[in-house]
Amino acid sequence: MGLLVVENLSVGYEKMEIVSGVNFTVEKEEIFVIVGPNGSGKSTLLKGLFGLVRIFGGRVILGGRDITHLPPYKRSLLGLSYLPQLGNTFESLTVWENLVLAAHDLPRDEFTGRLENVLEILPDIKRFMNRKVHTLSGGERQMLALAMGLLRNPFLLMMDEPTAALSPKLASRVFQQVLELRKNHGLSILLVEQNALKALEIGDKALLLVSGQPKFYGPAQDLLKSEELARLYLGV
Repeated sequence: MGLLVVENLSVGYEKMEIVSGVNFTVEKEEIFVIVGPNGSGKSTLLKGLFGLVRIFGGRVILGGRDITHLPPYKRSLLGLSYLPQLGNTFESLTVWENLVLAAHDLPRDEFTGRLENVLEILPDIKRFMNRKVHTLSGGERQMLALAMGLLRNPFLLMMDEPTAALSPKLASRVFQQVLELRKNHGLSILLVEQNALKALEIGDKALLLVSGQPKFYGPAQDLLKSEELARLYLGV
């Protein structure tokens, strides 16, 4: 069984089903990419996997355990971390205060050890540790959000549009960080990304969502090579 198994999952808000009948598996140390046109339900799917929206049907299994109806904090304790596109940091607080809040439930010694590990991965954070978040650049904020997610010590990290509003140079750096997290730290990454071509280049497997419906699931390279799908849904 894979690290994350999604079986016939349908999610949405209140009475409105947004994503229907999704099936996929994320393996250990795998980069899994979700792409598709705007408004296809990609972000809603991630929220469903983390327990933030309504489940209309199906199952979510993490590490062999059914987490379909668990609250988000329990999913986090089981090794699932979620970095939303918006609202992923506290603007009026310092970087240090954000990191403390991200690990508020940890004993001091454990927090200290995890923070040391995170700063080895993202050493640049030390430069702006005492600055207010609202003074940071887009790239610095994204780095902080990633650090907050890594403090949870996940084995599966879900990232929603991490390169949104970043320059091409900073976006390339984010993609490189994703590769390094998989290679050097053994993480699995579930990535929703607006830059579909670049995401598919680094991905192992991919899911193409269109209007809440799965149109492709398989090797990322196969989706890249499909001229018809790329033309119809990826703007190529």
